[in-house]
Amino acid sequence: MTRRLLFLAAACTLLTACANEPTPPPSIEPGAAPSAGPDTLSNAFDVRGVYLGVAFDSAAAVIDHEAVPGFMGAMRMQLRVADPSELRGLRVDDKIRFRLADPTGDGYEVSGIVKLPPDTPLKLADYGPAGVPLEDSVPDTTASAP
Repeated sequence: MTRRLLFLAAACTLLTACANEPTPPPSIEPGAAPSAGPDTLSNAFDVRGVYLGVAFDSAAAVIDHEAVPGFMGAMRMQLRVADPSELRGLRVDDKIRFRLADPTGDGYEVSGIVKLPPDTPLKLADYGPAGVPLEDSVPDTTASAP
């Protein structure tokens, strides 16, 4: 009899705990269509970097970008471009600012590309002689500030 009561109490506790679990808003679940534009999503970032050219028949840009606090370190990447016409007028080594977002759940893309003045200081990764990023070349901005 005691076993039955313990089993029943454990089952009730488990059911109650599962019923009270919060669920994330559907607008930011992976693969879900957002209910608002990319500017209001928590997965959109303003990023600065250096334009290094095109990839995949201009569907992507090669960008050496600064760290994105709380998301990723500074690195060189091929990033899909939302509108390839935004690449017109850019030259290799132009400093740029752009929006990095995943508005549809299909992966991150670049939009809103703006050319920055050539003397804009950037904190990019140091790639060393072998072309591989040196681990401590850029301060870790992903850690929360005290």
